[in-house]
Amino acid sequence: TQGVYTEETPNVAMEKLFKAKVAAAIVGCTSQEIAPFLPLAPKYRIPLVIPIATDDEQVGFNRFIFRTSYTNSQQADAIASYLNYWRQIKRIGVMTNMAPASDEERAVTREIAQQFQNLGGDVLHTQSYVDDNFSKSLTNMLTFGPQAIIISAPGKRAAKMFKELRKQEFIGIICGTDTWEDPDFYENLK
Repeated sequence: TQGVYTEETPNVAMEKLFKAKVAAAIVGCTSQEIAPFLPLAPKYRIPLVIPIATDDEQVGFNRFIFRTSYTNSQQADAIASYLNYWRQIKRIGVMTNMAPASDEERAVTREIAQQFQNLGGDVLHTQSYVDDNFSKSLTNMLTFGPQAIIISAPGKRAAKMFKELRKQEFIGIICGTDTWEDPDFYENLK
């Protein structure tokens, strides 16, 4: 059985899915979108497939939740380990988007910085910016001399930041917290 319940409350939607005897449901994408469904999955005994929600506290270890992406802490551990062990990076800078809709990006960025420090690395500076107003913030970040920069930005903005960093002659590693495989990322690198 298939159904899309976009305008109903989560409880009504889950009840309809339960009555339709669905085997599982794909619910939302982001951590914010799936939050109201999480306590309902065990109640209705409907497994939820969650495409990109990553918030550790929300998705956790619920036997009715199946993620198709890494949690925030898993992403942070992978990036910090890559920089520290594989690339031998000891000094990073962190660019943090302070726009209200960027809570999840900030959460992952904080975790990367913490994991990197736990591995003995040094976070030289955390620089904030808001959406596309980042040029001066990047210039300021570079004055601290990081070997790598962590960017919290979705594809299109991340690509613009890449270009700006290369324009300012930064030759270090650039890592990030969002999905950069989307076409917007590649189109904006040109």
